Amino acid sequence: MANEITNWQVQTYKEGVLLALQQRRSKLRAAVRDDGKLVGKRVFFDILAATAMAKRTVRNQPTVLTEQIHQRRSGTMDLYDLHMTVDPLDKHRIGSDPMSSYQQNGVMACERKIDEVIIAAMTGTAYEGEDGTTSVAFNAGGSALIAHGGTGLTKDKIIEAKKTFMSNLVDDSETLYWAYGPEQFEDLMNIDEVVNNDYNQKALQDGKVVYFCGFNWIPSTLLGVGAIAGTRRNVAWAKSGVGFFLGQDMAIEIGKRRDLSNVDQISITIDCGALRVEDGKLLAIDCAE
Repeated sequence: MANEITNWQVQTYKEGVLLALQQRRSKLRAAVRDDGKLVGKRVFFDILAATAMAKRTVRNQPTVLTEQIHQRRSGTMDLYDLHMTVDPLDKHRIGSDPMSSYQQNGVMACERKIDEVIIAAMTGTAYEGEDGTTSVAFNAGGSALIAHGGTGLTKDKIIEAKKTFMSNLVDDSETLYWAYGPEQFEDLMNIDEVVNNDYNQKALQDGKVVYFCGFNWIPSTLLGVGAIAGTRRNVAWAKSGVGFFLGQDMAIEIGKRRDLSNVDQISITIDCGALRVEDGKLLAIDCAE
């Protein structure tokens, strides 16, 4: 229902408000590049394609210029907001002021929205060209996807992903990440090389998969299903291969609503977007669940 604060009235036995189980911080924002510059209504990420040297075959050879290939990806931002009200009449009925808890709840929703925006951009339609309006679909039918193959997350899929990044010439200095769901955590726990310290001292820490096969592992419950029902789409990427950008970072405003009997209103907004910057630096891995 639209406003269920009455569920807390009178029956409240504790001071304060307990926040429901939820993801409280963005897990992906720090794992992508964040250097997009706003140009008009679009953000542009410029890319210089790899070049090659030519062999000189004669003395005093005329200079041969090598054309440099410039590419650019672009994205737009969307404004997301959340508005909540607290009626002063309700404060004494629940025995506490929920303003702080409402604000925390809204901030958590904003942090999750950042992850949702990044995940959607990873395998969504990208845009490129001089004006940034030429659409580029995610190459789900090519090397950008490891199909589920009727299996969950397996060692073979992890090795295939690492091999793909090597084949795409992703530099060894790049930081690689892998976002996975709860079912894939169970799969990882059945891979001996992950759980056995004889193979890898860094894989498990405090019951969490931290680092394995060159990837920093990030658990997420926000990953979508794969192309086939019953599969979860994991994503592996190099940090520079995905971009996040802001028009306005998270902003919080609290004020009175004179039109609503002086209730307090909390408003939280963020203006942001994300895009897949380089196709060769991102890979989707579908896992049966």
